Amino acid sequence: MFVGFVVVVIGIVLLPLPGPGWVIIASGLSILAKDVAWADRLLQRVRRRLPRRADGKVRRSAVAAALILMIGTLSIASWFFYLRS
Repeated sequence: MFVGFVVVVIGIVLLPLPGPGWVIIASGLSILAKDVAWADRLLQRVRRRLPRRADGKVRRSAVAAALILMIGTLSIASWFFYLRS
């Protein structure tokens, strides 16, 4: 659940900045939706706001950017908590 909350917070921070904020929020909510019912309901609302192509699918570039940012964030968090001297 902690990782889900961290990903959602990162997405909220990225909303006013250039970046895939809604995609990252949706990723965090999908992590949380496995454990919490309110996250599943909120995820349905966020999915409507995702950038989509004409055929209704989410753009690959948005998903790739979200994954890169999540991996980078998790790497920095892991280094900070476990490998820092």
